[in-house]
Amino acid sequence: MKLIALRYFIIRNPGSLLSTSEVTPIDSILDVFHDRTTITYYGKTYYAIVTNHRDDDIWIGFLLRSTHTDVIVPAKNEFDKQRIPNWEECFLAIDTINQSILVQNIAGSFTPDLVKNVINELLETKARVFDITAKVELICNKEAFWSTYNKATKRFKIAFTLNAPNLFGARQATNAYLKELKQITNMDKLHSSVENEEGMLSVPKEILEDIVKYADDGGGNWSQTTEENGKRKNTTSNLAAIKENADIDIDTPKQLKDKYEYVHTIVKGIFKRFAVKDE
Repeated sequence: MKLIALRYFIIRNPGSLLSTSEVTPIDSILDVFHDRTTITYYGKTYYAIVTNHRDDDIWIGFLLRSTHTDVIVPAKNEFDKQRIPNWEECFLAIDTINQSILVQNIAGSFTPDLVKNVINELLETKARVFDITAKVELICNKEAFWSTYNKATKRFKIAFTLNAPNLFGARQATNAYLKELKQITNMDKLHSSVENEEGMLSVPKEILEDIVKYADDGGGNWSQTTEENGKRKNTTSNLAAIKENADIDIDTPKQLKDKYEYVHTIVKGIFKRFAVKDE
């Protein structure tokens, strides 16, 4: 099974009465994975299910999509069934401590952009109740930015879109800067770019390193316009999404229930590689 990795950020809205000590991921937006909250996205209904209990930091289940455009009532007792009539299943796992998500990548069906947008909307549905905002970004291959950067013979543009600092943890110098900027401006997203029309852009690596790491860890996204081997090219972090090949062979909720311990061991090992350490 091929998995893509996502990071979710939680941002306190201007004027929110919630303090950071009163809110944790589990008792706020992640309820959407337990209470069968549904959303409609491009005419299809989506909701999520998980099998495990709240005393476990890792939740495993499925993202479900209706096969019809009509309103369909979510099923009950899903994990006792080999198939859920009228629903397509996509494997899903959540690390509630490191705020990362693994989702099955199904070509032509559950694509990276689609699952990112659907999960973002699911989380936002619950986040609005708590006067906070949810942001979901792809976790990217950390070599992709630097591969393009190092091969470029000309650089025309480097751009970043960075989410406001994470409500549930401060990581890296970029996070501290964004936190201060948010306090001053109430921004929830920062767009920044540097450009040179002649391709003579020069930005030292040491200035970019922390920003790129913040974005690649799920804090935002980046793009570069460069020239390589005489050809102009645009490279974006969306094309650098990490895809993990996992030895998981399950297609239905019932199969997951029967193989839960085995699957849990595998996804726990993958999540460890995506843990963001304070620096």
